[in-house]
Amino acid sequence: MNETSQGEQAPVAWSLVGWSLALGVVSLAIITGNSIAIAVLTRKKLLRRRTSYFLLSLAVADMTVGMCSVPAFIFQIVSFRQDNTSTLLNIVKALDVFCGLGSTFTLTIIALERVYAICFPLRHRTSTRRLYDASVSSVWILATLLSSLYFFHEYDLIQHKVFFWFLILTFFSSMLVMLLAYLAIWLKARVPRQAYLREASLDSSDVSSDKKRPFVSQYRNGGKERNRRVIENDRKLAMTVFIVTTVFILTWLPFQIVNLIVFLECKTFPCSALPSTQVIYFCKLLHYTNSFLNPVIYSLRLQDFRSTLKKIIYRKG
Repeated sequence: MNETSQGEQAPVAWSLVGWSLALGVVSLAIITGNSIAIAVLTRKKLLRRRTSYFLLSLAVADMTVGMCSVPAFIFQIVSFRQDNTSTLLNIVKALDVFCGLGSTFTLTIIALERVYAICFPLRHRTSTRRLYDASVSSVWILATLLSSLYFFHEYDLIQHKVFFWFLILTFFSSMLVMLLAYLAIWLKARVPRQAYLREASLDSSDVSSDKKRPFVSQYRNGGKERNRRVIENDRKLAMTVFIVTTVFILTWLPFQIVNLIVFLECKTFPCSALPSTQVIYFCKLLHYTNSFLNPVIYSLRLQDFRSTLKKIIYRKG
């Protein structure tokens, strides 16, 4: 009897070891990648681009996931105490919610900022740093206030379903805002192509009249060229942030779907609709992997990020 019980527990134990090692590797990758991202994004060259404040905020949130959220989840699955209600564990779980809300709200405000930059470029260029500081601060203040609801739920001050639907609606409403923002950017990006063609035809007709005024011609063409470069840089940054947002949705959505299945279908336990622990652990691993992928996307997409990173590496080398 004891031998059979030990034999059944052995595969489970090795499975937990495997998931713990995988999560540990992800945690280390998150910390390393976002440490590099923070070092790069805090350079003066990158901070001149005001969107870097939001990317830096996102890197800090991801770093916290690697340092706190992932180790806490490893502790949960290794300790076999899913009903653990210690104050320390509750604090760490609330921190996990806090990091998730911070990432979600930061990506949402980045999407809105990109809409503002591309749809209202003149107003965007005159925006002050104070506006960006206030936006970043509001993200974290809101995340702090809303994540504190976890303790209200944990100590039965609010019902579980209220807290659950609050998190689900927060995620899906933020996702909807992101998608609508990038739809607006896509629609706006189609217009300049025709405008550029009209400008090109006007420039060709003005060449003969500007030959006698070379300085005026040079100034006009130089100003238009700078505007084109600014617009192209804004588009490229918008595409980078769109990729980051898409990766966020793809890595978070399975975890949220599992939450919905468990909440809606599993009123009592055991529950036939309950996904296996392997599926749950995989969705959670995928969810945490998002915090590692963001710095990878920056290094592949942003030229300023790559060049600054190379300078840091060569200087230390």
